Amino acid sequence: MKLQLTDTITQYLNNKATGFLSVKIKGGQHLVKIYFVQGLVSNLQFGMSRNEECFPILDAPEVESVHFMKDVRCPVNGADSDGLTRMLCSHIGSKCLAGQGASSHSTVKADTVAQTIDDFIAIVGPIGQITLSDLYTKLRYRPGEPMAGDSFTQFVHQLSAELPEQYRLNYSKTHIAGG
Repeated sequence: MKLQLTDTITQYLNNKATGFLSVKIKGGQHLVKIYFVQGLVSNLQFGMSRNEECFPILDAPEVESVHFMKDVRCPVNGADSDGLTRMLCSHIGSKCLAGQGASSHSTVKADTVAQTIDDFIAIVGPIGQITLSDLYTKLRYRPGEPMAGDSFTQFVHQLSAELPEQYRLNYSKTHIAGG
């Protein structure tokens, strides 16, 4: 059975691990390095990329080997662990038990959802209404109402994917961290 990188990450998130995970990607030249603190990701590295910049490599690679060193802390000042973990879980489509903030038990206020939509339209223009309509149907969302936290995280991630690359990171950081 092939082990995928996303499965490996989810395992450590859900086990509320603290330590350093080093993952060799099949056919890759660099290691994926992930620092966990009680199941939250405090730092993510792949080659010269850091944190959210690493997300594209996480999409499909098959794992060659995994090494976890318990209780090893990140040597550099980590990112906002809660926000990074939520964005990571959203990106990999994981049902992370460790994810904090906008969870399946929380609700995001209607005005926060509306601001997220307004910011999306401000970047992509009126054509963005088509994307929004599709997402509303997929998430069973009615404009003007609050949104479940896990749906909101998915919503922001999918809207981010529709944005020009130079806007994605800031949009995700602003809206997922604010959710």
